[in-house]
Amino acid sequence: MIAVNKDPSRRELRQFGGIWLVFFTAATGVYWYRGGTAEIALAVWGAAALAALAGLAYPPWMRLLFVGMSYLAFPIGWVISHLLLALIYYLVLTPIGLILKISGRDPLGRRLDPTASSYWVPLTEIKDAKRYFRQF
Repeated sequence: MIAVNKDPSRRELRQFGGIWLVFFTAATGVYWYRGGTAEIALAVWGAAALAALAGLAYPPWMRLLFVGMSYLAFPIGWVISHLLLALIYYLVLTPIGLILKISGRDPLGRRLDPTASSYWVPLTEIKDAKRYFRQF
């Protein structure tokens, strides 16, 4: 399970403060550009800038905001990651497996062969050590 960082370092808090400032600068710029009032954009940006600058000057002030945003973002990240994994599994891997099964292809060589005395596959010895650096 992923744990929320409840005790971030000063460096993480400073980075969060800088990212906070960049994000709200961009968000209020987009709001104002799309026809929003300049007063609201400036007020939101001012509050965000004040919080970010206070956090950059004294990082422990950003701790509450950092932890709060982490707890807010955790469920969203959990749902999105599980949804993406399910989509990839059912929309990419399952059809590939079904196509391989229908076509009778066995890329791993797992099909049982009753006439085989052993399933041992002999490997050829690699003489050139440079081959290890060219794996593909």
